[in-house]
Amino acid sequence: MKKKMIKEIAFLAVLGAIVLIVPLFIFFLLPPLMLSLWATGLFTLLFMKHRDPEVVENKKYQLFEKFLYFQIINWAFAGFFFFAELALMVFIIIIVFVVLALNKEKRTSEKFVKWLTYVVLHFFSLTVILLLGQRFPEMGEPAIVVIPMITMFNGVTAAFYMKTVKLMPKGGKRMLTLAIFLFMMLGTIVSLFPQESGIPLMQVIFGGGS
Repeated sequence: MKKKMIKEIAFLAVLGAIVLIVPLFIFFLLPPLMLSLWATGLFTLLFMKHRDPEVVENKKYQLFEKFLYFQIINWAFAGFFFFAELALMVFIIIIVFVVLALNKEKRTSEKFVKWLTYVVLHFFSLTVILLLGQRFPEMGEPAIVVIPMITMFNGVTAAFYMKTVKLMPKGGKRMLTLAIFLFMMLGTIVSLFPQESGIPLMQVIFGGGS
């Protein structure tokens, strides 16, 4: 991997962490404010694109768009269990992507496929958490911190996958890479999944606790 690529990934990682931390306190104080800010950001992007279609080639526009989508998707899935507004947003995000996927032009868009893949990876993580929550419901108070943390970790893992897969030729290696990253996300969920008893879920699953 070239030094330029490593520096770019490091820069995006730091910027991504800052972007994810920004809404943290706003959600606990006034969730509708964060939703309003997101709506304003999305409206601004649409307005700029409508006024000047060539603005999509602007690097600043692309960076703002990228991290706005990144923040919305990550926080929507992270707050699914704890904020009704964010649970609703998850359903809206899924519906929007399903509707857009019906458009042939969108289906062939590299950017759309990238974001669709990112949402699908988040959906995989959420589904596993939901299934484990049904099988092991005694999560206790730590869940309010740990579940969003798992989602954020897996969001970063998914973002790193998107960067990695671009460097690989199409074919079996991409499928193997996807399998590895899905296993990494699954490992994060199982290793961090909260249990009120304090016994790690991995130990519970393999008979080390009850």
